[in-house]
Amino acid sequence: MAADTHQLAIPPRRSAVSAVGVFLIFALVGPPLAALIFIGILPVYEQRSTFPDSFEELIYGIGRLVPAAYFFGGLQLGATGVAAALWLWFARRPRVSLILVLLVSFATAVIAVLVLAKPMSMPAPHPGIVAGVFVLHLGAAVGCGLIANALLWAVERQPTRTVTP
Repeated sequence: MAADTHQLAIPPRRSAVSAVGVFLIFALVGPPLAALIFIGILPVYEQRSTFPDSFEELIYGIGRLVPAAYFFGGLQLGATGVAAALWLWFARRPRVSLILVLLVSFATAVIAVLVLAKPMSMPAPHPGIVAGVFVLHLGAAVGCGLIANALLWAVERQPTRTVTP
């Protein structure tokens, strides 16, 4: 007598929960990730150590940097998160496409540079500033995409239940 085992199908709610989770990763984790990247590349621009002299200065700097990261990067990373969540939902893929994340993040970085430059009233921004904007946007988006894919992989690895008739 052979036992026939069937794996249960993934309920549709799980895909919606995964898509919302991916969006939240981009919207909530992305700006602090961009702030960390900013801290890492700031010495390149200032050509000196940016480590604060005291603990109070460190807390004050982080207190100013994180809200600025959400203000300047929240919209761009939120848009990238929406695109990644829609990809996950409509394509029914198990992972977020990093190529899609790169393309949407690149597009939002271009829009950010154009908005910052206001081409009619201001000369072209310094190439170093443009490079910094692209590093922040692309780095944070790829980091969020990797975190999202790692979490999706971890959820997928959970043991599946089997049904025996």
